[in-house]
Amino acid sequence: MSAPDRLVPEAERRRITGVARSTWFVLEREGLAPKRRLVTQGRVAWLETELVDWVRSRPVAAPPAPERALDARLRYSGRAPRAAERAS
Repeated sequence: MSAPDRLVPEAERRRITGVARSTWFVLEREGLAPKRRLVTQGRVAWLETELVDWVRSRPVAAPPAPERALDARLRYSGRAPRAAERAS
């Protein structure tokens, strides 16, 4: 016999999916994300397995082009020249 599915509250749903509450609401409404379940009056939760399955179903992002990755590393390190410095 398998273990029962766990109910996950909003804060944990956010940690699992990485999607903001407002965005998730839109995805739910459009049928693109698992729907919430009413646990008690004013309390909702999601099934953990549905959330994990949804995350796994998302496409894998392609790695950035090498020159863009270098630009991003420099920009976040604070060493990249600013747009005004590049123009001169």
